[in-house]
Amino acid sequence: MASASGLASDAWVGCSAWWGAPPASAAAPPTPPPLPTHPHPMTASLRSPLEASESSPSLFNFPALQSVLDEVYHHAFATPLGTAITGAIVSSGSLIIYWRYFRRLKSADYITPRELKWRSALVGKVTHVGDADGFRLYHQPGPPLIRNLLYPVPTTAKALKDQTISVRLAGADAPESAHFGKVEQPFAKEARALLVKLVEGKRVRCEVAHIDQYKRVVATPYVWAFPYIFGPTNVSLALVQAGLATVYRQSGAAYGTAGFFSRVLLNDPNGLGRLERAEKFAR
Repeated sequence: MASASGLASDAWVGCSAWWGAPPASAAAPPTPPPLPTHPHPMTASLRSPLEASESSPSLFNFPALQSVLDEVYHHAFATPLGTAITGAIVSSGSLIIYWRYFRRLKSADYITPRELKWRSALVGKVTHVGDADGFRLYHQPGPPLIRNLLYPVPTTAKALKDQTISVRLAGADAPESAHFGKVEQPFAKEARALLVKLVEGKRVRCEVAHIDQYKRVVATPYVWAFPYIFGPTNVSLALVQAGLATVYRQSGAAYGTAGFFSRVLLNDPNGLGRLERAEKFAR
């Protein structure tokens, strides 16, 4: 007759098999392999570059580049002479970048022929429209997203005094308002109203041609206007297309650059051909 302990053992084995648990005599599961001791490549940057390069593989571990950087550091910063030369180069480069791209021009007196050789365009906000052929521009150089932060436009006439550039529309001859004893020309109010609608209070890009005898910047202004999909609007051309200005053909006339299709399809050397076609169509 089987003992009570033997019966209990058989019953435990049967219950374990029924519930899916392995019997006591089953082999133990294999021990998992140890985790790697080196860190993840993305965390290697938290340690020193030497430690990271020696103990962990990294996608950014380029021995040749590291060697070049070490040589640059050795010659540029390891000695007092190298540090002085590096500082002079960085300072000179920063001054050149500021002078060419970040220096604000207060008036046309600051625009020299030498400067026009490399600064062919002025970007800024129009603060006032005089006659239908000109306006005042507050120059705002620098990257587009931070122009207002670098050079915010003053809001009072006193603060704007001697701080704006007088711009004359290139290629367009618009009717003049009454001033200096002269009678107002026909459609002067309508032409000025259109120019105010196009540019006043807006950011304008002016392609500079030259400075005239009245210290005005003769330029072709461009502004983003509805419907936008055709690119920026040529302000001089818009006045001619509306029949509120004629093509300026006297001495010192400038017409800006021709558009892409005018250059490719019509072989226009400048914007004169497009202005003349617009004038002819508006008659």
